[in-house]
Amino acid sequence: LNTTKELLAQEKKLRLISENEAIALKEQLKQEPEAQWEKFAAAEEDVISNTLQVITGSLTDGHKLMVEVLFHDVKHRSPTGSFSPSAFINIIPIPSFVMYRCINKWDSLHSENGQPLLSYIPKAIDRFISENTTDNDLLAYWLCTCAVLFHLVRKAIGSSTTTHEIRICLTNLEKMTIELPKLEPSLPAFSTFRDELELITTKIYGLLLRNTFSLLKTSVSAFIEPRDRSKKLDKTPVEAIVEHLKIFLERFKTNLIPTALTKQFFHQVLYHINAVVFNSVIMRKELCSHKQVLNLKMDLEASLMTELKSLGPEWVGDVEYSFKESKQLVKVLVTPQIIANDPALRKMLCPDLNLLQIKQLCSMYNSNCEEFETVIPVDIIAAMVMDKEYDVDDPLLLEVGDEYVVNTSQMHVIELRDVVNGPFPQQILQDFITLAREVEKKERSKRSGGLQLFGLFK
Repeated sequence: LNTTKELLAQEKKLRLISENEAIALKEQLKQEPEAQWEKFAAAEEDVISNTLQVITGSLTDGHKLMVEVLFHDVKHRSPTGSFSPSAFINIIPIPSFVMYRCINKWDSLHSENGQPLLSYIPKAIDRFISENTTDNDLLAYWLCTCAVLFHLVRKAIGSSTTTHEIRICLTNLEKMTIELPKLEPSLPAFSTFRDELELITTKIYGLLLRNTFSLLKTSVSAFIEPRDRSKKLDKTPVEAIVEHLKIFLERFKTNLIPTALTKQFFHQVLYHINAVVFNSVIMRKELCSHKQVLNLKMDLEASLMTELKSLGPEWVGDVEYSFKESKQLVKVLVTPQIIANDPALRKMLCPDLNLLQIKQLCSMYNSNCEEFETVIPVDIIAAMVMDKEYDVDDPLLLEVGDEYVVNTSQMHVIELRDVVNGPFPQQILQDFITLAREVEKKERSKRSGGLQLFGLFK
């Protein structure tokens, strides 16, 4: 009890210092900005540490409670699933701001005492995310949170920012653990922490990718299927696809996900649509008729791609590049005889299609020719088969698997000084302390069912 009273007194003193000196420090900021803000900011991390140590009775448990409170804080600030500016400090998500500031102040990256916290954070985030795998708003917020924290830790320990790619399997994301091979004893704990943050970030990215594919599935299927154009629809397949993508783009913008990561995400989504369209057409003769391919050309180039380009190349990347195979497929089916009979023209108009794919399209076109269409002579198709570039082992279909590569070299651009030297908002600190007490009070009620230490805080 005496120790508890001492800690409470220290916590109160620190809080008074941070409140009373705030105005004076702001005035002195013009003369010594960095030094003064460091002095002002130092108290906040100590208040958090001391408060949580008092609540839990142990420094290690207190640091773990900090992480749990941040999860509750996110839910508290976003009761409707839509994250407001109050969930960020400038452009930094609150959890990554608080966690990095505390890790940095407590020297957790380079101290043995920080290992329990470094070990706990990624696993706690993983558990939290595993309980919310279909909540796209929350996933987008935590993608930004983990990307920022990973970026800051990597810069703090001086890791190389050269290209690093991680392959993820969308069907096994729930089984994807953040357990890494045991490191050599000589390697510091922050190496494991950095690598675990990288893995959990890519896992969240994969969940968002999988959820997007799932939402687009019906609309993309309707986009491919022949339909009666004379019938008016409440929403065309193109409009449905664009609407889904606009919602996801707005979600990424709202949660301040960096443009490099956003562009990578949308390129993979658009390529997925491109591959599904290409594979469906090349394997179904009813989709290879002159009439159907003109409809596809109009829907793809004049409608879908135009709408996607309007979203901005800085967000969705190069739309022409993402749909290049489907565009070249359309060129083959619009003028099949000319392309089949002219190798030079094939290379110019369809540089990304192999001869096996072009021969397949020409064969499908022949098998579904209408009365006014001309069948491609068999000798022309035979000449393609005899061409030295024809290889039966070439891929016929585009890859639409469950494996995707995530480039983690450009997770964010924020500088360490923007986080370390920035002011720690007093309202957030107060919210944090209040929430910490509420969370621990509930936990103690569950464990003991009665007697609590919380009378000290009333």
